[in-house]
Amino acid sequence: MRVSYPVASNPSIQEEMATLEKFTTLEATVNGIQTTVGGKASQTQVTQLANQLTSVAESSIKNIIKNKNFDYDVSDWVGDNITLTYEEGGYAKAYVTTANGRMYQTNVFNANNTYNIRFKAKSDTAGNIVSVGQVESLSNGTFNLTTTWQYYEFVYDSNSTNAFSIVFKDIGRYYIDEVTVYSTGAASTSKITQMSDNINARVTKNGIMTQLNINPEGILLQGRNIMLDGNVTMTNAFVDKLNVNTLSAVYADIATLKTKVLTADVITSTHLKVDNAVVDKLTATTAIVDRFFSKTAVIDQVTSKSLTAVYADIATLTTKV
Repeated sequence: MRVSYPVASNPSIQEEMATLEKFTTLEATVNGIQTTVGGKASQTQVTQLANQLTSVAESSIKNIIKNKNFDYDVSDWVGDNITLTYEEGGYAKAYVTTANGRMYQTNVFNANNTYNIRFKAKSDTAGNIVSVGQVESLSNGTFNLTTTWQYYEFVYDSNSTNAFSIVFKDIGRYYIDEVTVYSTGAASTSKITQMSDNINARVTKNGIMTQLNINPEGILLQGRNIMLDGNVTMTNAFVDKLNVNTLSAVYADIATLKTKVLTADVITSTHLKVDNAVVDKLTATTAIVDRFFSKTAVIDQVTSKSLTAVYADIATLTTKV
């Protein structure tokens, strides 16, 4: 049994369906069932197979250009120093008698946005040049056309709020069709895939992905920013870099410790190198000190090559000389 209306798996039909306010499709085969519900702004899709269940929710990428296919006329387009006409077969013809004439649509670009631009074009003369984007913008895509239909595509960075223009740099006849401009920030997708031994949930936008993957080997949590709000208990952890405001540990094995202030009840060390130290009480079995300053010291035995004191109160002094 197979039920399908309309056929949403065809990319060209998908694009035409984007003009519908709302649509619903159901496709059932011996392999599984796929349902899709959507409209102009977004759509959801559920695919059920014998060994997999997948649900997808996504925002639609809307073409900003009006009358992109020139199906009936050249309405919504303005010609500047060119003769712009509609040709049977569904495309536009630009007859350019003055270099740098253009065809354009207003209110397309916003400042500081990135767009994907794609169009189909040809020229009567091979090598004729078109500049696509904004008028005299350094970010424009510049292309040498051929005499046969070719697709041209590039990423455009808009520096101002302006019209979309196709500028014809040379005199001649040009043919334009299938003009699309998409904002790269317009689309986002969330997807959940469930299998017998794996669950994957991910959200993607602007090429940035956050995902959670669960399988018998473990759990993967991946994202640019991850916030754990609450008490977290870990039996074992491997961390390349850890930034914390407060760290409490019963035992810490640290190869290198760098700190501005160290407060400790007991420090046990094979070697202790200190440039300056303020110590309330120091108990040492053996201490090798270059210079020692102390207000008060209780010492059982002092062995010194040289001892200098402003005042010394010594009960018993034994000396050879």
